Amino acid sequence: LLSNHFFQCGNLVVNHAWKLLILSTILTIIGTIKIPLSNLSNAISDFTPLDAPSYLEYQAQQNFFDGGLQANTIYAFVTAKDGGSMYTVPRMAEAIRVLDLISSDFKLNTTGGEVAFDQFCRAFCVINEPVRTFFNGMRLMATLGDNATTVNMGYPDTTVMGVRSHMDPNIFGVKIVINRNGRRVIVPTSDAEDLNTGEQLHNNLRDFKMVVFNFKSEFDPSISKKAIEKWEHDIVRYFQRDFNSSLIGVRIYAESFITSEVVRSGLSLLPFLVIGFIIMVSFSATSFCVSAIALNQLAWNKMWLAFFACATPFMACGVGLGGMLFVGMRFGTILCVTPFLILAIGVDDAYLMVNAWQQITNSRRREDLRGATANSELLHRTKEMLIETGPSIAITTITNVAAFAISAVSGAPEIQLFSVGNAVCVLLSFVFQLTVYGSVMVILGRKELAEEFTMRGNLPEIKNETEKEPNPLDATLRVDEIRLENRKKKDGLTTIAQKMLRAYCELLSNRFVVAVIMIVVAIYLVIAFTGTMRIKAELRPERLFLRNSPFTKLFADRQDYIIPHYSVAWIYVLNPGDIYEPNRRALIDSMVHDFETLPQSVGKYSTKLWMREYDEFARVCFSSLIYCSSEPAMTRFVFTTAYKGEELRDWSNRATLLKQWRDIAKTYSALNVTVYQDDSKFLDIIETMVPQSMQSALLTFASMFVVACLFIPAPLVLFTATFTILSTSLGVFGFMAWIGTELDPILMSATIMSIGFSVDIPAHIAYHYHQTKGHFSTVVDRLEHTISRVGFPIAQASLSTILCVSSLFFVELHMSTIFASTMLCVVIIGTIHGLFVMPAIFSAFTLLSQWAMSGLCARYRTDSINITSSSSSNTNSSQPSNISSNVGSTTIMVQ
Repeated sequence: LLSNHFFQCGNLVVNHAWKLLILSTILTIIGTIKIPLSNLSNAISDFTPLDAPSYLEYQAQQNFFDGGLQANTIYAFVTAKDGGSMYTVPRMAEAIRVLDLISSDFKLNTTGGEVAFDQFCRAFCVINEPVRTFFNGMRLMATLGDNATTVNMGYPDTTVMGVRSHMDPNIFGVKIVINRNGRRVIVPTSDAEDLNTGEQLHNNLRDFKMVVFNFKSEFDPSISKKAIEKWEHDIVRYFQRDFNSSLIGVRIYAESFITSEVVRSGLSLLPFLVIGFIIMVSFSATSFCVSAIALNQLAWNKMWLAFFACATPFMACGVGLGGMLFVGMRFGTILCVTPFLILAIGVDDAYLMVNAWQQITNSRRREDLRGATANSELLHRTKEMLIETGPSIAITTITNVAAFAISAVSGAPEIQLFSVGNAVCVLLSFVFQLTVYGSVMVILGRKELAEEFTMRGNLPEIKNETEKEPNPLDATLRVDEIRLENRKKKDGLTTIAQKMLRAYCELLSNRFVVAVIMIVVAIYLVIAFTGTMRIKAELRPERLFLRNSPFTKLFADRQDYIIPHYSVAWIYVLNPGDIYEPNRRALIDSMVHDFETLPQSVGKYSTKLWMREYDEFARVCFSSLIYCSSEPAMTRFVFTTAYKGEELRDWSNRATLLKQWRDIAKTYSALNVTVYQDDSKFLDIIETMVPQSMQSALLTFASMFVVACLFIPAPLVLFTATFTILSTSLGVFGFMAWIGTELDPILMSATIMSIGFSVDIPAHIAYHYHQTKGHFSTVVDRLEHTISRVGFPIAQASLSTILCVSSLFFVELHMSTIFASTMLCVVIIGTIHGLFVMPAIFSAFTLLSQWAMSGLCARYRTDSINITSSSSSNTNSSQPSNISSNVGSTTIMVQ
């Protein structure tokens, strides 16, 4: 069935080569034009599974506001330019300037005209005012010194002129004075446990490194997303380019800016596509010329074959990605990696096709073709080439598509997009390889055959003196008469290559060599498995950005000054009920207490709960106000509390803390409690990475096994191919773990790719080895034929892929480094397995079967001798003829 399919494909390509080439070019142009006309679209949560709790929590936060208002937050991180203290009047004056600029100078375009933050901020307009009050206190202290009795520059509470302000949500990297063992010592706030149990010392603040302004707002639904993004980008651009201060540095955290930075990271890969293409074309041209010289087939058209070997995968990507955009799918940053993958796969297939064509041409030139025409010979060689290479290319294509299709069921939108994009492009690359590249080979091959047949016709006919019929070798001798020098070189190269190949196959069939390889493989598997088991699931959002991105420094400062000391949780209580009813109030107090008594809690002082402030006010004004009414005064409220710990620097530990928050929220389901944390969309990824990776890997291996069974119905060959794929994938995971790589969404995507890519080499070797069954009697002959057919293309593909992806190491981006490292591992480990481990396993099976057969034969011979001896000893029995007859028949059967 397969042979008939590729037979018909040969007819199609030969008869309609130009039509196929023109049609594919038109489709490529249409699809490729669509790509730059489409905006790259990335949200920071695209790696988060769609069923993650963070999506529901985000929605609950949005629904908290009345009238369908949309919550939005921008953070301004202010630090000293020299990395020093922010606790100076000049630097804090600059920080207040930042506050004023963002509050009033940047306009948002609304249906009612342009408005500034202090005009649309609604309930959060005064959220940063404690910093202004704090700065006024600093100025009073600087002017009055010890006489400023109405100022208490303390932490967490600062009092200025009778106004108390909570400073812990705004200043970080804080050091304060505390009493310890009767002495006053300066410590970071993370070591100041008595802030919750003892009285805050007067003027206890000594230093802080960072000021954070929180510009939280509620947008009307009529304001467009584009207008909000423009407002955010105006702020970002100003502080990146125009803001001038010798004292402070300002970094803006905004969702739209994060998206643009992720997009910029992806676009940084595009120039390296051009570099990779040039490298691939150069290498392909060189390797094609080397093989052509060896087979006496050197011609200028090899340059075109090299060019289209690399252009065809890009054409498939243009049509595939453009088609996805036409049907409404988004163009995510991670798809910038897809062309590198398709280029590696497509070039591998092209190498197989060119090598098969050259081998077939070399064979046909030694036959008598005087009854054939150039067109009939072109059809013959094209069909034979496709029949030989098509099935193995089909195996790798189906398994790759299956691998990516299985991964497409992942809940993470970005991994879904990556998997679908790769599956579509791999499938189109297979189609284009047979049609587009096949058409190029036909067009160039037609010219090559026309010249060959012209030379055959111009040479005098050579007769064989001893035979009347034409010698099949005459045609070859007539062609080689023109290229005598090339023929001499070719014979020399061919002889050397054949001897080396034969020696190589005999070496891999040697018992001692096979045993050594098996021992090395066993050690390798132990190391790889150990590495795979020790890999840690971790997440660092800064890895999504280029190293020169402002977010790299921002996340580093956040990791140093905020996360270990003051990680804030927003707790939304959406069904508080009657807070004046004692039992209900007790339930709320109990819930708050549970959040405040977690092991990593900063403590009660970090909790910003309006009810406590109100209780204090009520006690001062009229003591019974709290229980004066049974009617509810509100329908929902929010409070915050903070957590600390050096272990929170690891995102996996923060994910554990988030789970504890959610467990408490579930305990108080009667209050309808929702916990929101700005990083929860990242933290939800961590729990799913390991199970998702294992599930995708197992399902992919299962699908590959099923596909391989259909194409290679030979148990031992199938076992060898499956073992090689598993071993290669395990080696990739293990090596990445041993070099310190953590399991994150980028590595998840790369492992999906590596599993699919690890199929290529084993599939080609296994299929061709299986095809030798019945044609060769020994494993050495079978290996020699297999390696002669696919060995050189595998070496070509491996070297070209290594050269191509090595350019990605020059991009200062985690994604490019991970994908390049993974592809290098797959290529190197896969090539070693294909050229050494698989032949050794084939030889091992042969040696074991020979040993088993020799042992069985020896046993049968021993049994035969024993039976024969028994027969001789019974010749004098009363029924000699019958017994002898039975023994004789038994001996014949055993032998």
